[in-house]
Amino acid sequence: MIDTAEIFVAEAMLDGQMFNIDSDMSAGMHVQHPETEFRLKKVSEKFIESIHLMVNEPSVGLFRIHEHVRRSVPQIVDKKLEMQNFQKKIHGVCYDLDYSIRTVQSMQKIPHFTIIQECLRSAIASKQNLDAAKNQRRTMKYDSHRIDEEPVVIGPPQAEVEVAVPAEQDNNIS
Repeated sequence: MIDTAEIFVAEAMLDGQMFNIDSDMSAGMHVQHPETEFRLKKVSEKFIESIHLMVNEPSVGLFRIHEHVRRSVPQIVDKKLEMQNFQKKIHGVCYDLDYSIRTVQSMQKIPHFTIIQECLRSAIASKQNLDAAKNQRRTMKYDSHRIDEEPVVIGPPQAEVEVAVPAEQDNNIS
């Protein structure tokens, strides 16, 4: 395939030959000064070079842009997909975290937990009373050598703790 610059060069060469032919045919109008011919030759070469650069420069620039796009776009697309996956994961984790926070905050308002907390306090108080009775029994054992007596259980330090049972309790526990 012939490049556009080659066409211009060929035309310029033909024009130069035609100029010499025309100048030979015209009676004595041919330029015989070597300096003028050298300058004409230089000007025509610069003109051809300028035409060649104008013809090829945009395509070279577009080629470089095409090369850059071909190399970098797949990497950018991969990074974009990776970022979208991370965004989806982060969105899911944030949703789970918000749901967990709301659940924990709502747990503070559940009456069953307050009842369980009161029962635990009562159990701890009973355990402390049993330990105190056991210690008292040991001291009595060493003092009076009575083994057959049952330990005396001292009541909880608080008033009686009422355990509220919800009205809709299912008796069939699986």
